[in-house]
Formats: sequence, structure tokens, C-alpha cells
Amino acid sequence: MSNGGTWFRVDAACAFAPAVSRLAAALGIHRVQALGHIIAVEAQVTVHAPSGDLATVADMLAAWALWTGNPDEFTRAFLAHCTSGGVMVEWVERNAGPIAHAQRERERLRAYRQRKGKRPAPPRPLEETEDDEVPF
Repeated sequence: MSNGGTWFRVDAACAFAPAVSRLAAALGIHRVQALGHIIAVEAQVTVHAPSGDLATVADMLAAWALWTGNPDEFTRAFLAHCTSGGVMVEWVERNAGPIAHAQRERERLRAYRQRKGKRPAPPRPLEETEDDEVPF
């Protein structure tokens, strides 16, 4: 269920991606678990590192993945098998465009709201006085 939050794309064939199999093997877990951990990380990357570059957020990967084991083990495995040059595999191809579009849309709406807020209020009808004079 969505509350209008941030969205990201997931490839329909992601369950069969080599990165999922490699991460599962490295951590000794089932591929479905590895897939869940990857998607959990991607959800946070969308918000905290929209470029997909994990250099400044690597210390958060295990927490974002909801990993209950050794966080250093997860981080090493994730960086080794799910990134290329420090950027999440296929992140730019899948999510750079939609994230850039969402950022432009947020900016457009922010500017609209700002303009709307600065407009003068519409004129209100003057109240009539007892002697039908316009109050000043």
C-alpha cells in the first residue's frame, strides 16, 4: 500500500539476475532471501543515494537490507556482487530516468505552490454599512 511515497523500478526478471545468485551464494542464503535484501537496499538507495553510488552510504547497507547477521559480512558481499564501480548494478539504466523525472516534478510542484501562495487573495465583496457607504 502506498502513501504517495518514493517509487523505484524493479526488473521483472530480477529474481534470475546473476547478482542475486552471487549474493545468495556468498552469504549462504536462499536466492529469494537475497532478492529481498537487494530490493530492501534499493528502496533506501532511491531516497538516500539516488545516483546509485554507494560510496557514502556503504555503512548503512546491512541495516537497509534488514540483515540480521554480521553487518560487515553483508556489506562486503553486497559491494562485491551487487555493484560495479561502487554503483548498484543496472541502477542507472533502471532508475536514473524515473528518479530525475520525480525530482523535476517535485521542483515543478514546489515552484507552483510557491507561486500560488504569493498570489493576492481574490477580492472579497465589501460589506455594506448601514448607510450604504464603502468603509475605508
